Amino acid sequence: MSISCSTALRRGAVTCLLMIVGSASVAASWPVYRGRQWLCHYYEKPAPDQFVPAIFELSRNNYFAMPGHTTLGIGFIASVLRQNPDRIDDWMLQCRPLPESERRLLIAALWYAGHPKGESYLDYYAENIVDAEMATRLRTVMTRPVSFEEVEIRSLSSLYLQWGVFLATGDEAVLIDVLAAADTLPDIGIKERWWLACAAAEHRSVVSWCEAAVARDPDNVAGIAQLILNAGAVAQTE
Repeated sequence: MSISCSTALRRGAVTCLLMIVGSASVAASWPVYRGRQWLCHYYEKPAPDQFVPAIFELSRNNYFAMPGHTTLGIGFIASVLRQNPDRIDDWMLQCRPLPESERRLLIAALWYAGHPKGESYLDYYAENIVDAEMATRLRTVMTRPVSFEEVEIRSLSSLYLQWGVFLATGDEAVLIDVLAAADTLPDIGIKERWWLACAAAEHRSVVSWCEAAVARDPDNVAGIAQLILNAGAVAQTE
């Protein structure tokens, strides 16, 4: 199947954002703290008032430095920004003391959310990027911003991105796309599928969806659905 120019640009946009945000070191462990609970269960009880303290706590605990969490963070934060456009200026101001990596992540999320200031921030980075080729690519994708609703899950990075969107919105359509991609993506390994299963098993709504899928057609249920149920069962025994 041929790939349209607009689809290629959307993929390139996400790729450029990740290059700008940069790679980060992997934290040695996954600490349990309030910031993570706020993010991972946001859609269940949205608490935008906790945005700034939660982002700072996540930063201190290297949450966004964990594998896939940069992209997850972009999807999640972009969704919260879209839900709270009147608070963006204040949040960005309060988040100025964050480390450079988290500030870049916020700017990437702001652009991905479709906010006009996101483009001006990215334009500033394009002016100051040493790599001329990257700056050119960035300016190219900036002429056609990513459509928040049109991201296709064609890579592990875009899967993490959309999982972040789900955590912020609880959108069942996004969840279904994520679970379907988890069984078909060529670059997703056992480790990543188990991570997703464990993360998804924390959500009663996701477990219920998987249970219903198994009940409807136990012989042809998608592998990730069964894996989520298995992860939930393991968690209950610990």
